[in-house]
Amino acid sequence: MRGRVKIIEHKARDVKSGETILDRSTRFIIKEVLVNAEHGLIAFVDMEGVWHGVYHPDEYLGVGNESNQIRNHSEKNTQEKRLSASTS
Repeated sequence: MRGRVKIIEHKARDVKSGETILDRSTRFIIKEVLVNAEHGLIAFVDMEGVWHGVYHPDEYLGVGNESNQIRNHSEKNTQEKRLSASTS
């Protein structure tokens, strides 16, 4: 069961790594923020490596913070790497 997330609207340019984005019925945790230097458009890469966007810097997005899920995801990846190394 997921915990409740307080949803706040932020402009795309203000979103940071580790925050949860709620956009168009999609929910993802940001691992990386990518900015097009020529046009200033923004894309996000989630914890699974999936790209989301392209967003205008002034576009509003629903943002929440689920630090427990980020920590759990990181711990899961670390455990998987250890298991993989030990079976090699």
